[in-house]
Amino acid sequence: MKVVIVTGIFGECISDHLLPFSDGLYFEGYRPETDGYSYLSRLGYNDLEVIVTPGRSSTAANGRFVYEKLKAMTNATTRDIVVFAYSKGVTDTLHALALFAKVPRNLRALVSVAGVVAGTPIADKLAGTYEALLKEAPYRDCPPGDGEGVRSLSRKEQFAWLSQHRLPESVKYYSLAASVPPERTAAALKPFHAVLSQIDPRNDGQVLIQDAVIPGSTLLGYLNGDHWAVATAFNRSGHPFWRHLVGHNAFPREILIESILRYVAEDR
Repeated sequence: MKVVIVTGIFGECISDHLLPFSDGLYFEGYRPETDGYSYLSRLGYNDLEVIVTPGRSSTAANGRFVYEKLKAMTNATTRDIVVFAYSKGVTDTLHALALFAKVPRNLRALVSVAGVVAGTPIADKLAGTYEALLKEAPYRDCPPGDGEGVRSLSRKEQFAWLSQHRLPESVKYYSLAASVPPERTAAALKPFHAVLSQIDPRNDGQVLIQDAVIPGSTLLGYLNGDHWAVATAFNRSGHPFWRHLVGHNAFPREILIESILRYVAEDR
């Protein structure tokens, strides 16, 4: 299989040293897009590509971006393509699939990990706060795009989109939601966990578990980790700032992705 990984919101901002599901074992000259996935090569998955989406653009804009990338991939290979999307990357990929007049046969599956499928109350309540904080941020590697990244993740936006779009039936969908108690949540995510817990304590600090499941998908399970821990190896980063900021970030990500790939390969 060809494995394709799609980054989440703001993923572009840190893509020079951390990508979703990469091992994060930083060293001089480390290239996350290749070095970070050597464990997959050891398992025999040598055909891998990472789609780094514009970190601050809307789901509509990123949907078109991912669509063009997937379209090119399906034309370039006859292998089955399994897409691993994380966080907003799931939302972007769902928008991309809806743009296909007919989904290519080798685009086999979409695996959602902590996906913002039905939006998040965080975006409904705090989009303005996010935008104010980010407006003056000097992101050299994370241009503003259309600036609608957070706002497009609102439940209002995504519930409306899901009600108006039928997902292609030729693609198999798999979902993994995450939930963690506040004491095991990264320090930077604790305030968001508290906001979401007013609705439902079963959340990962960014998304409610019921909003992380693709309609009609196979539910693979619930991950016992926060929104960052399940996909991003901040705890292994060579940057002390990240290790200090997150805490509680250890998670068996390599084992997770291996077990998912084995399951998908056998699910014919």
